[in-house]
Order: sequence, then structure tokens, then C-alpha cells
Amino acid sequence: MNLYELSTDLVALRDMHEVEEVEQIKAIIEAEIETKSTGIVAVVRNLEATVDAIDTEIKRLTDLKKVKKNNIDRLKEYTKECMELRGVKKLETSLGNISIRKTPGAVNILDEAIIPLNYITIEQVKKVDKKALLKDLKDGLIIDGVELKTGTSLTIK
Repeated sequence: MNLYELSTDLVALRDMHEVEEVEQIKAIIEAEIETKSTGIVAVVRNLEATVDAIDTEIKRLTDLKKVKKNNIDRLKEYTKECMELRGVKKLETSLGNISIRKTPGAVNILDEAIIPLNYITIEQVKKVDKKALLKDLKDGLIIDGVELKTGTSLTIK
């Protein structure tokens, strides 16, 4: 039986009044519920450890990816410098071709404060203050378009 079935059986037994047999059955069901709950705690802890291990591996792989990208950038810059030093614009190899091209150009802002206003755009961000809404809703205010959502949560320690 699963935990849900055991719990519903226990609730059904609470309504029965044949004292001796019902108490024995209740004790057996409660023992089973405790056993199942212990198993659930073990599974949850195992899954939490797996999630932690995955997070650690993601961080390790992200760091490794960053190192590899930096290596690529350094190799490309090194190759470009060597080609420019030799005055070569294109190299053909058996694995692929290497060439130096002119970039289209990019803006480098030195001091944003002195840029003319016709080059400045203003963006406004609309954001709802959920903390203030929650406080007011808990204080009993009725606010259109908002409702207070409550529930329960499970804690395993």
C-alpha cells in the first residue's frame, strides 16, 4: 500500500467504534505510515544530494567552458597578430581557412554624461511591488486585480 492509501484507511478507521480490533489495525497502519514516511525522507534526502551534485557539476562545467572559450580567444588573437606581423590576410589549411577581415565598427562610449540628448533614449520599467501588496492584503485591504494566495508546505529536516 502507498502512503495515501494508508492515510485514507486510518481516517476511515477513526469513525469506527469497535475498540479492540480497530486500535490494533490503527497501530499497524500508523506503523506502516511511519515506515513509508521514513522511506520518503530517505528518498528526498537522496534527491537533494543529487541536485547538489548536479549544481556542483554545472558550476564545474561552466568554469571549464569559460576556460576553453578564453583559450579560443587567445589563440585567435595570437594567430591574428602573427598574420598581421607577416602582412598575410589569408591562410589556407587542410582543415580550414583563416582570414583577417575588417570589422564594421562599434561605438565605444567614453563619457555618457556629455553625449547629446538626441542620442539618448529613456526607458521606463513598470514593476509591481509584491511585498507591499502582500503586506496590505494581510492587513485586510481589498485590492482590485489581486488576491491573497495561501497554502501549506512540507519541511523535511
